[in-house]
Amino acid sequence: MIRATLTALFILCVAATANAFDPEKVAGVEAGVADCPDCDFTGANLQFQCVKTGDLSRARFDDANLKYACMRETTLTGTSFRSADLTGANLSDATLSGADMEGAVLNLTLIRGTDLSAAKNLTQAQISQACGDARTKLPPGLSIHICE
Repeated sequence: MIRATLTALFILCVAATANAFDPEKVAGVEAGVADCPDCDFTGANLQFQCVKTGDLSRARFDDANLKYACMRETTLTGTSFRSADLTGANLSDATLSGADMEGAVLNLTLIRGTDLSAAKNLTQAQISQACGDARTKLPPGLSIHICE
């Protein structure tokens, strides 16, 4: 019952805030798991949502509110996070190969074990606000802030 309620709330949240979102793809989203490659979440308010272990390859989260979202172990290859707010989000062990991070807010974002080695438009200023570990992979020239 709780799972169905969370799923319904997630669907309503996305449908109400992301005009370009495909309703058929929304129907396939379950609380805790989200497989929605190529989906458009531009401008969506997905604060506190969990899409752990999902496949969101090539999705668009431009200008989205992803504060405290759980995207742990999620495939985010080629995903766009331009100007998205990922404050406090958990991206640990996620794959962001080719992800566009231009202007993304990474304040207290967990990136432990996250592969950002091929991310685009990622800056040291962004990474300095995030929390990683020795397993975090970054593009050449960037260094991670280790958090306990």
